[in-house]
Amino acid sequence: MALIDKIASISNLLEAWEKVSGKKSYAGYDGITGSGFSKNLQFNLETLSYELTHNLYQPYCPKPSRKDKRISMLTIRDRLVCYAILNELEGILSPNLSRHSYAYQKEKSTFSALDRAKNSIFNLSLTHYFKSDFTHFFDSIDHFQLLAQIDSHIKCLSTQELLKKIIQINVVADGQLISKTQGLIWGNPLSPLLSNLYMINVDQNLGDYFPLYIRYSDDILIGLGKPITPSELNFINDQLKSMKLSLNKKKTAMGSFADGVPYLGSDLKTRVEDDRKRLASLYINPSIEDKDLSKYLNSEVDYILVTFYKQHHGLEAIMDSDFEWDGIDLEKMKSVATGEGPLIKKLGYMSDIFVYSGRYDFAEEVNKFIKLVENMKGLSEPDIEICQSIHKLFFQEQKNYFLGTYTNGQREYKIVNKVMHFEDLRLLISKQGSVAIRLLKTTNDSSIFVLDIDIEKKVLLEFDGYEKVIEGLLRQALTYALSIQAILKSYNISAYIEFSGYKGYHVWIFLTKEMSPTLFWEHIRPLFLNIYKPKGVQVEYLPKMLYEDQELIKVPYSYHEVTKLQATFITSEGISVTDHLFIDEICRNDIETINGVELSFEKSIIPIEEYLVENPCQLSDFPDYITELFNQCKLMKRIVDKAFIHNYLNHFERNAILYTFGHCGQIGKRFVHFVISQCLNYNSTITENYLQKLQSFPVSCAKLKLRFSDLYGECSCDFSSYPLFYPSPVIFAFRKNNIVVTKPDYIQHDIQVQQTIALYETSQISELADQLVALTKSKNKIEKEIRICVVKLEDLFEKNNINEYETDIGKLIRVENEWLFKLKLNS
Repeated sequence: MALIDKIASISNLLEAWEKVSGKKSYAGYDGITGSGFSKNLQFNLETLSYELTHNLYQPYCPKPSRKDKRISMLTIRDRLVCYAILNELEGILSPNLSRHSYAYQKEKSTFSALDRAKNSIFNLSLTHYFKSDFTHFFDSIDHFQLLAQIDSHIKCLSTQELLKKIIQINVVADGQLISKTQGLIWGNPLSPLLSNLYMINVDQNLGDYFPLYIRYSDDILIGLGKPITPSELNFINDQLKSMKLSLNKKKTAMGSFADGVPYLGSDLKTRVEDDRKRLASLYINPSIEDKDLSKYLNSEVDYILVTFYKQHHGLEAIMDSDFEWDGIDLEKMKSVATGEGPLIKKLGYMSDIFVYSGRYDFAEEVNKFIKLVENMKGLSEPDIEICQSIHKLFFQEQKNYFLGTYTNGQREYKIVNKVMHFEDLRLLISKQGSVAIRLLKTTNDSSIFVLDIDIEKKVLLEFDGYEKVIEGLLRQALTYALSIQAILKSYNISAYIEFSGYKGYHVWIFLTKEMSPTLFWEHIRPLFLNIYKPKGVQVEYLPKMLYEDQELIKVPYSYHEVTKLQATFITSEGISVTDHLFIDEICRNDIETINGVELSFEKSIIPIEEYLVENPCQLSDFPDYITELFNQCKLMKRIVDKAFIHNYLNHFERNAILYTFGHCGQIGKRFVHFVISQCLNYNSTITENYLQKLQSFPVSCAKLKLRFSDLYGECSCDFSSYPLFYPSPVIFAFRKNNIVVTKPDYIQHDIQVQQTIALYETSQISELADQLVALTKSKNKIEKEIRICVVKLEDLFEKNNINEYETDIGKLIRVENEWLFKLKLNS
C-alpha cells in the first residue's frame, strides 16, 4: 500500500480525529468548529480521504491566534490531516533522525539529554562548554532545503506533494495574504518533526566535530576539553549559515563546566576536587541512568528514595577520597550508598553526612523530606489488632507465603514454605516488610479476586519527576476504583479498595467458596465495560486462569518494597483505615450472587421476546432483518441488553442504536424508540428529532470500534462477501432485506466525486477571492508609496537643478514626467 493510501485510510483519519477532538478546537478561517465537524464526521472523513488520494486536498490559510501572534490556528480538517500524516511519518522518519537531537521524540526527553551531557562531561573529562540557541528557529527554516530532505527520505510522490502544499501554504501578515519561502507554522502538529528532519545534516556534522553536541529544539550545548577556539566558532557558524540559521548572540555563552552552566533546567558541573562538594554532587545530582528506580517514580516519597539512592561507585567515591571521614560512621555511608535499610533511617544518615561535610543547606532539605515521609506513613507501629485481622483474612488457609525484597534495582519475592503465624506477620510488618500470597489454589480455583489498577509504566517514565501529574493520575485511578466498587454494590457484591503503597489501587472481592477465575471474570468483567477508564491507567484481573502463570499480590498493611509506604484499605474518601473492625467486618460474597449477575444479563434477551409474546400486536413490527442485526452483532446486543437491564444508555450508546437500527426503514426507527424507551430519561420527541436528522449513511464498524474498544475484542464479523460496502452492522439486516435497509455503500462514485469537486471549487473561489483582496490592498499601498517617493525626488531634483544623478546601482535620469534607470553592468 502506498504511503498516501495509509495516510488517507479511514482508520488512520479516525485515529487522527481522536487527537484533534481530544484538544480544544478553535475554528480556522473556514469557521468550522470541532463539534461542527463531528456532526457529519463520516462524510467529512470520507471526503478528506478522497481528496488526499486524488490530489484534490488544499489546506486553508492558517489563522493567527489572538493570544499569541506567533501561533497560527489551522482549520479542524487541516489539523486532522496533519495528525494523519504524523501518525505515518513518525515511524518512517524517527529512526533516521540524529542521535544528537532530543526534542519532539517519543523515546527522548530533557532528562535523557541531561543524562547524556552529565555522562559525557564525566567520562570524556570535558572542562569547557559553548551554549547558545538559534535566532527564530522555526521561522528561519528554508522550504527548498526542507523539501529536499523530505524527497530524500519519503519516496511516495503523492505524499511529497501533499507535504509541499502544507509547508508552502500562504499566510496572513499585517492583514495581507503572502507566500513565504521559509518558516514552519507554529501550531502545526507536523512542525516539530519537520524541524528535526531539517537539522539532520547539521546535527551529524556538529556531532562528529565536537566531543559533545546536544540539540534540544533550538537550544544547543557543546562540550570540549579546552576553551572553544575561533576556528571552531567559525565551523559552527558555517554549518548554521548553510541552513540559513544563525546563533542568538544574547543567548550565547561559553566558559568552564567547573563554574556550572544552566541547561534545560539543570546546572551542569564537572567533578570538582573539593570532596565535600563532590559528595554533594554524587548524592544530589545523580544521572538518570544511575537512578535505577527512576522508572518507578510516583509520589514525593518515591522521588526522595530515588534521588538519594546510589550504585556501588557512590560508596567507592567516598572511600577513595582523601577527606578525613573519622567523624562519621562509614556504615551510615554504606547504607546510603547501597540503598539498604528503611527509608527514614537512610535519610537520617544522609542528613548526618551533609552536616559533617558542611552542606547544611542540603541537610536542611533532607530533614524536610524526613518530616514529609513521616507524615505519609500509614501506621507508625504495627497495630496488634489489625495484624490479627489481616492474618485471619488472608493466612488461615495459606500453606506458604512470599517475602518481597528490593536489591540492585530489582524486586524479588522468595517463597517461605511454612504457615504464616500471627507473630511472624506482626514482626514482618514492624520491620516494614513486604508479604505476598498467591491467590490461585493448585486446583486452579480461588476465593479471592483482585482488580489491580495501576498507572502505566510508560506514563511514569514520560512524567518522570512531575509529582503533580502523577498525583492527578492517582486521583483518577482512585475515582475509577470507586466507580467499580459502586457498580459492584448495585449488584449486591461487596468490594474493598486498598492503596497499594506505590502507583495505584487494588479492588478486593472475597467469596465464601472457591470459584474458577474463568467463570468469575466472565460474570463480573462486563459490569465494568461502560465505566470510563482514564488514559494512562491500566487494569489487571487477578488471579489468572492457570496456577503456573500466577503473579503474586502483596497483602494489605505490609509495606511496598520500593517506597516503604504501607498499603492500607481506604474509605470512599480515600482515607486510610486504621480500625481493625473494618477488616473484621469484610463481607464474603456468595457464589449465587456472582452467578446472579449472569442471570441479570440473560434477562436482556428475555424481555424483548416476552414483550413481543405479551404484546402480539407489535410482533410484526420486528421482522427478521431487525432480529438478525440484534442477534448477530454482539455490540448491538450488549447495548440493547443494557437498556433493558439498567434502564440507561449514554450518548454514544444511543447514537450506536440510532445509526444502525435507524437505517432499517420505518420499522427500524420504531425499534429505536422501543429500545430507548426502556431508559428512564426517554423522551419520544427528542428521539424522533434525532431520527429525522439521521445522517445519510449508517455507522461503520471502524467508528464503533473506536468508541467501544473494550467490547470489540469479541467481534468476529466477516463482511468480505460485500466488498463494495464499508463494514457496518447494518449489513446483517441488509442480507435479509435489501430494499428498506440503507446500503453502507463505500464507493458511490458519482455523488462522492460531485460533492468533493463542489467543496474543492468552493474553497478555491473563497481562497482566491481573499487573495485578490489582499493583493489589491498591497497594490494600492505600493502605488501610494511610489507617488510619495516621486514627489520627494521631484522636489530634490528641482532644488538642486539637476535632471540626472549617479547612484550605487546606476544613473537615475528624469525625462519630462518619467524616471529612468541606466543600470551598471558588471564586467
